[in-house]
Amino acid sequence: MNLRFAALIIYRLGTLGKTPVTSSLTSDPRFKSLSKFLQHGSYARNPQALIHAFAGMESLGLDTKSLDTEFKWVIRKCSIKMLARLVEKAEGTRGEIALEAFHRRWIEVTTGGDFIVAFKIAHMIHPDVRTKLEDKCVETVPQFSSPEILKVYSCFPTNVFPSEIVKFYLLCRYLQFSEVKKNGRPRSFDPWLSIYPRVNIGSHLKNLSNSSMPSMN
Repeated sequence: MNLRFAALIIYRLGTLGKTPVTSSLTSDPRFKSLSKFLQHGSYARNPQALIHAFAGMESLGLDTKSLDTEFKWVIRKCSIKMLARLVEKAEGTRGEIALEAFHRRWIEVTTGGDFIVAFKIAHMIHPDVRTKLEDKCVETVPQFSSPEILKVYSCFPTNVFPSEIVKFYLLCRYLQFSEVKKNGRPRSFDPWLSIYPRVNIGSHLKNLSNSSMPSMN
C-alpha cells in the first residue's frame, strides 16, 4: 500500500468521527498496522497525504506527535510549490508554521507554475513578501508561457495597489504573445511596459487613471 492511499483511507474514516464502528476499528490489528505505517512514512514528496493523515488521525483521537515532527521536516525539504499548497491546506498552528517557512523560502519561486501556486495564497502572505514576489514576477514573466501568464494574471486580487499595475503588465505581455501567434511578430507595447521597474509607480498609476488607454495600433 502506498502512503497516499493509506492517508486517504484514514482521512475517510476520520470524516465519520468517533462512532462505535470507528472505535472498534482502532483496536483492529490491521488498523494499527495502517496507523503505524502513516506515522513512520516520508511525506516530502506528497504533503497532501500528510494533511489527510493529520485530519483523519486527529478526528479519530490518535496520537500525531510523530507526524508533527515529520511536518517540520517536510516544510524544509519539499518544493516551494508543495509548500505553498501546505500553507493553503494546513490549519491552525501548522498553517502558521508553513506560512513562516514560505516567508523564508519565497526566493525559491522562479517558474510560472511556482508563481501560479504562490499567488493563490497571496491573501495570506505578508505584504512585504507579496511585494517582493510581484517584483520578481515582473522580472521573470518573459520566461512564462502564454497560458502561465493568464493563470498568474487571474490569481491577482482586484483593485489593490500595486497589484493592478502588475496585472496591467501581465496583460501587455499576453497581448504580445497573441500578436506573435497571429502575425509572426510582436506588436510594440514599450509605452505600456515602461511602467516598470517600480520607480515613481504612484505617479504612473495616477497618469493612467487621468488619461485614456494608449492606442494599440
